[in-house]
Amino acid sequence: MNHLLLIKQPIESELSRFDELFTASLTHTDGLLSQVLAFIRQRSGKRMRPMLMLLIARNFWCSEQHYIARCNRIRTVAYGFIGTR
Repeated sequence: MNHLLLIKQPIESELSRFDELFTASLTHTDGLLSQVLAFIRQRSGKRMRPMLMLLIARNFWCSEQHYIARCNRIRTVAYGFIGTR
């Protein structure tokens, strides 16, 4: 049993959107920089904090429409809790 798949299941669509944005933000036309950014993209640890944030937001019933109103405070508290290292 893969526990990580079970954890990701409730946030699959949000995590997919994050992956799209993450990949788009770490793309460059310079050869060497492009290789370095590709290495960073392949590191799965870079997805742990976003996954935790999405799970916290889902736990507090935050939808995309209510994100600003209801989740901004949760995000601030969660960032303080997990850190931004």
